Amino acid sequence: MATVVVLLLRRGDNTPSAHRPKPTPTPTVTGARLAQPDVATSFIAGAASDIAAVTTYDYRTLDDALEAGSAVTVGAYRQAYRAALTGDLAATALRNHVVHTFETLELGVGEMNAAGTQAKLLIFGRERVADDSTKGGTRITPSTLCATVVRQGNRYLISALVENANAGLPPGGSELRVAAEAGRSEVVNLLSYRRADFDADVQRAEAGAVSPLKEQIANNAAQTGAAMRKGHYDLNGSVTAVAVERASGDSIAMLVAAQSNRVVDGAAAPSVSSLRYVVTVTRTESGWAVSQVRNIDGG
Repeated sequence: MATVVVLLLRRGDNTPSAHRPKPTPTPTVTGARLAQPDVATSFIAGAASDIAAVTTYDYRTLDDALEAGSAVTVGAYRQAYRAALTGDLAATALRNHVVHTFETLELGVGEMNAAGTQAKLLIFGRERVADDSTKGGTRITPSTLCATVVRQGNRYLISALVENANAGLPPGGSELRVAAEAGRSEVVNLLSYRRADFDADVQRAEAGAVSPLKEQIANNAAQTGAAMRKGHYDLNGSVTAVAVERASGDSIAMLVAAQSNRVVDGAAAPSVSSLRYVVTVTRTESGWAVSQVRNIDGG
């Protein structure tokens, strides 16, 4: 009996499968690694100077600031930037002799498109302002910005810049979001303590931590509890923005912007504080846990 050989052909392709080039496999991203780490790094590096260009101006050299900022912006944001530097912002700067500078403290990458041509960046920085009201001194204010940056060739241009917005997470391995959620959840736990359930709240915070953070929580618990009882208040917190500073298979460092509410007995409203952290999340035998929480503004 003769053997019948059937050649399976793709529609529109008459090349025998034995001679057709094999497709290049898509690399598998494992752990908490970023899908495009080099692209993410290039966005962070390329945008750092751009942020300074659009947030720094001197009333004596506004034309120079306008030229520098216009060179690193695009689209509607570029139009808005030029309108500000030639309109109300310029008038205020001239009238009050304003010198405004921006210092970048930490920068992380968030959502990124598949082509690697657009990304959101979270920027933790400080604004330094000298004007007539500071009388020779400088007023320093924390500033959290979210920039949308587009890549055009080897240029990185800002297409949007807003305050206190979330950058989100970049594409990565399946564990990246798990690790980030562990970091987010632990920050909430560290900012949320109730006098009625204080011991349970401390245990919950310790459960999401490993050394050295776990020991720090235990060491600070008595002092925190005493302050809450003396001040007649409870604490609750929330996370408002995240981004990734760096990531590997077993560890990530993420930027976390958070809000802490101090609820005093009988008060009409809580007192609210904005906080900014660099959070290190590490893979352990039982899952992801936070090993370090660094407050970039001190305290």
